[in-house]
Amino acid sequence: SDVKFALIYLDHDNVPEILLYDWNYGYGIWTYKNKHLACIFSSDFYSKPYGYYRKKGAYVENYLTEENPSYRVYYRLPSHPREVWLEKDYYRGKNKHTEYWKGGDPVSRSRFYSILKGSVGSRGMTRIHLHRNKHSNRKKYLPR
Repeated sequence: SDVKFALIYLDHDNVPEILLYDWNYGYGIWTYKNKHLACIFSSDFYSKPYGYYRKKGAYVENYLTEENPSYRVYYRLPSHPREVWLEKDYYRGKNKHTEYWKGGDPVSRSRFYSILKGSVGSRGMTRIHLHRNKHSNRKKYLPR
């Protein structure tokens, strides 16, 4: 299978969310609440899961393009799942630089990190490690 998975603790409870990723289609994050499984976030194949802030509801993806720039996009759940909260745009090549944004408006680097810290505190970002969907990994990483 081309599907990879990871367990992440995105919301404020002790039940992990499952992230399923397929290079051909994109990925989604599902949570289990009130005896139901619900998709709380999904993205297309240009996006790749990158990290999250454990139990803080803040999620980060890399959005890659064939052109400049590449993006690191920050989402804050449970707001509207596709509403960009913060964004860093990386421009490569001759005019290499980084731009910082909050909700579509440009902000300074220091303001960007001040907003981020105001929401997640001193907690560092946890990188997402995707596991191949095979029996040994399901046995090792998924709770029984």
